[in-house]
Amino acid sequence: MSEKDFIMLIRRATEDDETAVYEIIQMYEKLIHKNSYISGKYDEDCKSYIEIKLMTAIKKFRLLTNYQKKSNAKESAIKFN
Repeated sequence: MSEKDFIMLIRRATEDDETAVYEIIQMYEKLIHKNSYISGKYDEDCKSYIEIKLMTAIKKFRLLTNYQKKSNAKESAIKFN
């Protein structure tokens, strides 16, 4: 998936597109599964908890437009100079 496609997927997910949220969860399924073990045992509740946290984080995520990125970069440069 290209960076542009990923950004569009994130944008759709933040706009309550359930299919996009599902696609993101599927993209990270192996990582979610890997982190769903407690004391060496796979825990379905832990997996569900991680997925819920991911969905919540996606809803709060805000993408910056190109204009905002340039503006923020200038502000950062000014702060450090």
